[in-house]
Amino acid sequence: MAGNAIDELVSTLYEMVQDAGGIPLMSDRCVIEREKALDILDEIRANIPSDLKMAREIVEKRNEFITAGKREAEAIRKVQQALADSLEMLNKSAPSDQVIKLKSIEAMQKVADGKATKIIIPSEMQGLVGLANGIVEGTKE
Repeated sequence: MAGNAIDELVSTLYEMVQDAGGIPLMSDRCVIEREKALDILDEIRANIPSDLKMAREIVEKRNEFITAGKREAEAIRKVQQALADSLEMLNKSAPSDQVIKLKSIEAMQKVADGKATKIIIPSEMQGLVGLANGIVEGTKE
């Protein structure tokens, strides 16, 4: 990975300056090999674009992930809002027991289409489902 190469090159340059011999009467100055230092700096410069490209790609993927998450959250919110609105409309219209039972059967059909291995049916609906089965069997004969 280029990031490690840059770290190694910077460490090499740092050690080169740290180990360099000082100039007499100037303790804050040192002598290093110009060509060697320039070669290291050239390698660092050559590796930086690949690191920047990699960083940009990471940021772009992160932004795409965040955008997709926001879209999914908004879709979930809209579905839940529609469900809440429909329940509110249903409550305002005061449906009859027959409508509620019919909608319950429709909901059970949707549940049965899933991968559930067991379905728990409320006792009120068990009688209604039995009645519906009886009607279906009666019409077959």
